[in-house]
Amino acid sequence: MADPTADAVVRQMRDAIIDTDLKLMQAINSRLVMVARLRAYKQANGMDFVDQAREDWMHSYLTGANRGPLSAE
Repeated sequence: MADPTADAVVRQMRDAIIDTDLKLMQAINSRLVMVARLRAYKQANGMDFVDQAREDWMHSYLTGANRGPLSAE
């Protein structure tokens, strides 16, 4: 059986995967910072944090924008 660590294609794909993972982590951290800022602003201005209409719209929008392979489920 071939050694996957010696295979150039495997190494290249693994590098691409870890690069994508790092971008995902950065995007999630950025989103968390923005949500924290929004929450602080809403609290300071007497607004409810959760806006169910916005949550419903966002879910519908993202579901429609998803072209897979991530499923809606």
